[in-house]
Amino acid sequence: MRYCTILSVLNHSYWVVGVTVGAAAVCLLGCALSPETIRAHVNGMEYAMAALFLVIFTDQVRRMVGHGR
Repeated sequence: MRYCTILSVLNHSYWVVGVTVGAAAVCLLGCALSPETIRAHVNGMEYAMAALFLVIFTDQVRRMVGHGR
């Protein structure tokens, strides 16, 4: 139980730090570059992230079905 709690806290903290660093980077880039330039460099990211989460979800469903749950 303690291991799972520590692992969950670490996962959450990594997520918070990652979001904060990403937001700071976008804020700094937003001051240095125009919004059109930023959009040109991240074009297609929405599709890639949606596909990633779909693949992760289907993998988890397959594992649950394979274990008979």
